[in-house]
Order: sequence, then C-alpha cells, then structure tokens
Amino acid sequence: MTLRILARAPVWFAGSAVMLVLINRQLALMVTTFIPLIMGLMWLFARKAQPLFLLVQKQLDKLNTVLQENLAGVRVVKAFVRIDHETARFDEANRQLMTKTIQVMQLMALLMPTMMLIVNLGIVGVVWFGGISTIRGEMTVGQIVAAISYLSFVLFPIMMLAGMIGPLSAADASASVSSKFSIAALTYRNRRMHVISVVCKER
Repeated sequence: MTLRILARAPVWFAGSAVMLVLINRQLALMVTTFIPLIMGLMWLFARKAQPLFLLVQKQLDKLNTVLQENLAGVRVVKAFVRIDHETARFDEANRQLMTKTIQVMQLMALLMPTMMLIVNLGIVGVVWFGGISTIRGEMTVGQIVAAISYLSFVLFPIMMLAGMIGPLSAADASASVSSKFSIAALTYRNRRMHVISVVCKER
C-alpha cells in the first residue's frame, strides 16, 4: 500500500504543481517556499535519528549478549551464587535500552506535528493571499478551495516520505550492524581457511 502510494506520489506532485501555477502563479510561488523548509526539516530529523537508532541497536546487542551469557552459563551462575549480580547486569542493560529507545521515539514523535504545523501554515498563507486576491477580484472562492486541495496533494508525498524517516533510519542502523557482523564472520572464516591451508602444506 505504501509503495503504491509512493509510486503515484510524483504524478500527484507534478500535476498539483501545474494546476497551482495555472490558478495563480504568485500563489504557486508562495507555496514552493514551504517545500525547501519541509525538506530541510526532514533532513535534520533524519540526520539526528540515524545515530540514535544505531545506539538503540548497540544497546539491544548488549542486552542480547548479557542474556546469552546468562543462559549459556546458568550452572556457573548458580554454582557461584551470582544470580543477583547477573540480574542487576540484565536490568542495567535493559534500562539503557529503554532510555535510548525513549529518546529516539521522542525525537520521531516531534516530526509529524512539526510537519503538520508547516502544512497548516501553508494553508493559512493560501487563505490569506487568496482572500486578498478575491477582494481585488483576481481570484474566486472556488479557486481558493481548489488551491488548498492542490496544496494538500503537493505536500502529501513529502508527508509520506517524512513518515518513513523512522523506519528507514532504523533499517539503516540495523543494516550497518549486520554488515559489521558479516564482515567479521567472513574475516574469521578467511583466517581459519588460511591457517588450515598452512598446516596442510607443512604436513
């Protein structure tokens, strides 16, 4: 569903922009000033979100490591009466993961309200400019309503893209961590094969 909407988004954007220009060029020029502002805001949020998602991924890896150690060495933990210590380790790792996750979710929660504020400011600008033009007899009320609809169609694809910043940033962070593990595993395998080949040659 989302991919289908994003595939149609360029057509909506181009068609709505053309219709805005046909209705009133000055109005279309005013609307275009909001697009760089929204794109810049999206870039800023994406730049701040990606490192935070990477920290969340690292904390999740740390939590999984603590859990794996406890499960693998459960007999040792019981034998040396380290249950309270290991529980405290797990609680600390879990608390750090929760803190980082809350931070990144708070950041992403600010994105859509800020975007909607800019969109509503654009609508206010259209109504204000269109009202003045209507008083002068340069526009009609129907053209103002149409301009608001076209403005929504112009900004809708950008809003959809903004809504995907969070998932894309999280996916990028996960891919970065996964690639590091893949490289490490490949390096270990190559070194192991090299050692085996050297040993075979010596024999």
